[in-house]
Amino acid sequence: MKEPTDSIRPDQDEIRTYHHTHSIHSQGIGLGTAIVLAAIIGIGGFWGGKIGYAMYLEWRAEQAMKQVAQAMQAAQQRAQEEQQRRIQAAKRAAAAAEKARRDKIWNSRACKFWWEHDPKNPAVIAKARTMQTCHR
Repeated sequence: MKEPTDSIRPDQDEIRTYHHTHSIHSQGIGLGTAIVLAAIIGIGGFWGGKIGYAMYLEWRAEQAMKQVAQAMQAAQQRAQEEQQRRIQAAKRAAAAAEKARRDKIWNSRACKFWWEHDPKNPAVIAKARTMQTCHR
């Protein structure tokens, strides 16, 4: 006779009946299948690892070459900028020297004499130019 179902625990007879009527068995995989699968995974992992490592090394070499190229380009750009600064400084120095030379010539006694003597006379201007001491 069955007891009332006040209890939380399931009836043991019902559990046995359920297990017999519903075949609950874990089949799993066979030993041969497991060995073949393990071999495939092992070989695939080995070759995949080798290929992956080779690809990583290739990527690293490519990155290193890019870094070297960027560093060389930056160094070349700095050298060009420095050369441009030197050229500009040389041009400014040459322009300042030429201005100083012209000022020296223009303010010389001989130049002042000729230009103050008759600045509109072409013969005086020609004489000053042939002396090559003063000319604008």
